[in-house]
Amino acid sequence: MVWGLLPALVSFVLLVTAVAAVAGVAPRVAVWMTPFGRLWSPEVVEVVRAAIAFAMIAGCLALSVVLFTALTLMIGSPIYERISSAVEQANGGIPGEVTRSTVRQIGAGIVDGLRMLLTSAGLGIGVAVVGLVPILGTVAGAVLAAVGGSRIITTELTATPCDARGMTLGERRLLLRKNRWRVLGFGLCTYLLFLVPGASVLLMPAAVAGATMLAREVLGEPVG
Repeated sequence: MVWGLLPALVSFVLLVTAVAAVAGVAPRVAVWMTPFGRLWSPEVVEVVRAAIAFAMIAGCLALSVVLFTALTLMIGSPIYERISSAVEQANGGIPGEVTRSTVRQIGAGIVDGLRMLLTSAGLGIGVAVVGLVPILGTVAGAVLAAVGGSRIITTELTATPCDARGMTLGERRLLLRKNRWRVLGFGLCTYLLFLVPGASVLLMPAAVAGATMLAREVLGEPVG
């Protein structure tokens, strides 16, 4: 569990740097995107540019929370495999476990991370676009980020216990859809906690353990 903090810390530093960079350039990008602002009153131009900058930062934040999970799992794949395995053994083990070499574990982590990157990029763009809608866009963007982000995070965190049972990505998604409310509860809790600065680093090992417990529950396996 302690070693599990290290990959999370590396990911946290990288993503905080990226978000800070986006926040720094967002005002200039907003100006570049509104060259027609000279035709409007200064007050309207400022509001529009502020909305664009805010939407960019909101989309980046939504993307960063999801990317944190993907990047951390990719960097610390063998560590989180051991955490998940320890949880499995403490609750009765895995019937018919499918074992994988360390090389295959790392390879699968990279593939899953890239797949999650594409999905996360779509979510970030969607949040940014919705956030452009005056007033309601802020609320709708936050809801979209939380719900979409929670689903992506849960899908990725349950990869290890599902892979240990020989399940494909499609089978994993189908299993989670059949238990959508329980999955949504776990995902939202994790997503919102990951929004707290620094909490994501401390809670990542626990999130891996919790996802393993969740997988056992939805599969109908005993949980001590």
